Amino acid sequence: MLSRQIARQLDLDFGDEVTLEVLEGTRPVRKATVRWISDDLLGSSVTMERTALNRLMREGPVVNVATLKIDPARSQMMWSALKGIPKLEGTSVKALWLTLFNETIGGLVLVGALILTGFGMLIAIGVVYNSARIALQERAWELASLRIIGFTSNEVSAVIISELVIQLLVAVPTGLVVGWYLIFFIATARTSETFQIPAIIDPSSYGVASILVVGAALASFVMIRRRVGTLDLISVLKSRD
Repeated sequence: MLSRQIARQLDLDFGDEVTLEVLEGTRPVRKATVRWISDDLLGSSVTMERTALNRLMREGPVVNVATLKIDPARSQMMWSALKGIPKLEGTSVKALWLTLFNETIGGLVLVGALILTGFGMLIAIGVVYNSARIALQERAWELASLRIIGFTSNEVSAVIISELVIQLLVAVPTGLVVGWYLIFFIATARTSETFQIPAIIDPSSYGVASILVVGAALASFVMIRRRVGTLDLISVLKSRD
């Protein structure tokens, strides 16, 4: 089993045969077949089932790394026993590595995400409100004319709000799709040999983003309704001249 990055660098796919040159001991040369390609987040790896590896290397059931799941109540006893093994090169605790990751890299990613989310919220609200404000300003003369010929404030507001609703129905799905491709591009560009960030978006993110834009649109609609009701019809018509 190869990491996808290694497979891409060596131009390998399922079923391809690989020549392995061992760089220790008698330095044998063996051949193996690619059976799976994995998506590793940290680092790159080449993995083989232990008994198959022992058979390929023509050696007994030997190991050089072991993963243990121990009872936390007996951890001190386990560490004492491990310290007494003379040929043990080193040990590590997965829980400590995860804690370190969350406190350092995970914390930085979270802070960065919150900052970008805040900017995104401000931009979304500003764009929706500004679009509604510009639409109202550009249509002020037509809206005032409709009021003069007998349309009510609600009917006049519905004219411009319906236009903004259509824009909203087109913009939200398009923005979600473009946003996914943008995130995929950024994640792909930041991929390295030692660290990879998959482009995975939680479905709730789409819901939050949509609700935010729709909420900003509703607030803009309320603003438009109030502005239409307080239009100075005479001054608006004069400004057209």
